[in-house]
This record gives sequence, C-alpha cells and structure tokens, in this order.
Amino acid sequence: MQKQVATTITGDTTLTAADSGKMVAINYDTAATITVTLPTPASGLAFDFVFVADMTANTAKIRFDGLETGAMTGVVIAMEDDGTGQGAKADGGGDRYFDVDGNPDVRAASKLRCECADGSNWTITGIVIAGSTAKDSIGFASS
Repeated sequence: MQKQVATTITGDTTLTAADSGKMVAINYDTAATITVTLPTPASGLAFDFVFVADMTANTAKIRFDGLETGAMTGVVIAMEDDGTGQGAKADGGGDRYFDVDGNPDVRAASKLRCECADGSNWTITGIVIAGSTAKDSIGFASS
C-alpha cells in the first residue's frame, strides 16, 4: 500500500489529526531550531517521518512537541553512518519533547514514528543514522 505524503517539513509545522497515517517528509538543514507540533493525543493517531535529505548544519534541530496534554515516551536508536557505533535513548514518560540535532550530521533515510495508543501520550520509535557519536544527535527533553 502506498502512503500519501501529508507534507514536507522545511520549517515550523503543525500537524492535525487529518494528517494521521500519512508520511511526513523532512527536508530541513538550516541553522535554527524548528518545531513539529503534534495534535492533541487521541487513540489511533500515527505519523511516519522520513528524512529525505541530510541535515548537516551543526545548529539545525527538529523538536517534536507532544503538547502539554500528554507525555512523549519511547525508544529511538541512533546508528553511526559508518556502522561503527550505535546507541539509544529511551523515556518512560516524563518528557514533552523529542529532539533531533544536526550535530552530528543526520542522514537521509532516518525514520521516526509517533503514535498514540492510549489516548493520552505519544510514543516515538525509530532509527536515526548520524555521524560520529550518533546518540548525541537525539534526546528526550522536558523543556
């Protein structure tokens, strides 16, 4: 089944429940932080994010905002692009945000999935392919 692309992210973006189930392409590499705001959590909502270009600007950052109504939970794996190292970041539910940072570089084909199964919280999973110290390119945050 072919997924419809809901939008291509090149700056701050607010997703709606109508975008659920669609692919969201990320094409961002500018020296600033952008925010991808998820809708209010509701059971069954899901978003698939795919990096369609490398993010190499050291100060580029994408912040996934789960809103104040629920927590951001999950596990995301980071792999170094030369295959030499990997790490993961996990959170059981105390944070509102998940960040992907351009330092070290994040590679095209990195993928994330945000979904709500319980009607209250977002769960994020996926794999981020990055340069050396790859696990430093991802993290959960409360502010």
